[in-house]
Amino acid sequence: MEFSLHEMPTGILNGMNGANIDDLPEMLLSVDEFQDISDRLGKNDKELINECRILYPAYKEYLQCYTRYNGFEEFLIKRGIFEL
Repeated sequence: MEFSLHEMPTGILNGMNGANIDDLPEMLLSVDEFQDISDRLGKNDKELINECRILYPAYKEYLQCYTRYNGFEEFLIKRGIFEL
């Protein structure tokens, strides 16, 4: 999951959709599964889980309007999603 977050902006910069925007429900399901496993193992992965729950839908939205922004970081800041 960390790798998927790391690669989001790269997919756009390289002219590719790093994640298929139609895969969002499946991506969020994988976060649910990861959270379940993390909880059972007593791990503290809440920060990563929360970032995925925020950034996966944001990335889908960004892909639909990315030409209006100078990168994913600008999109996040202008939308008030994250201050980087």
